[in-house]
Amino acid sequence: MGIQQENEIVRLPNEIVLGIDPGIQSTGWAVLNHAPGAGGKPRVMSYGVIKTYSRWTFERRVKKIRDDLTEVAGLYHPGRVVIEGFVMLRGRAGAQANFNRSAFKTGVAVGAAVAACGDCSVELVTPGTIQRRLNVSLSKRVSTREARKAVMARVVRELTTGLDGVVADHITDAVGLALAG
Repeated sequence: MGIQQENEIVRLPNEIVLGIDPGIQSTGWAVLNHAPGAGGKPRVMSYGVIKTYSRWTFERRVKKIRDDLTEVAGLYHPGRVVIEGFVMLRGRAGAQANFNRSAFKTGVAVGAAVAACGDCSVELVTPGTIQRRLNVSLSKRVSTREARKAVMARVVRELTTGLDGVVADHITDAVGLALAG
């Protein structure tokens, strides 16, 4: 997987949080040290996206997600993990079948992430009140998914250090989850 571990990491278990934004095609993850770093902000220690491909068997995709998340947790020894569940949204009647397939696959990715937590005996927590309030607030103020993602990315960058350049939506969501944890 090629995860690079920092040389001088202080590992206080309840200060290290792994945030996971699961998806069957792309699962974002971020490791956050809540101990104040530069500027008094939490520091993103590492992050990435686990990619799977539709040409792979479903079992191979789920195994890849579980194995990679188990590796991340083994490297950073988080005190807890925050995994985003999926929100059931009402769609157009014609889109319901596609939504059901997508929700099932996302649910399986969530299961793979939960299994990885079990493999490493890490505490699993649900997104905190701050994350839920931020999501509700963004939904009321920003009309498109793309605009909400852009606002989330800006908020995450303002509240943390350690994100380099442009990062994928799944990563900023994972950092947001780790912040809420």
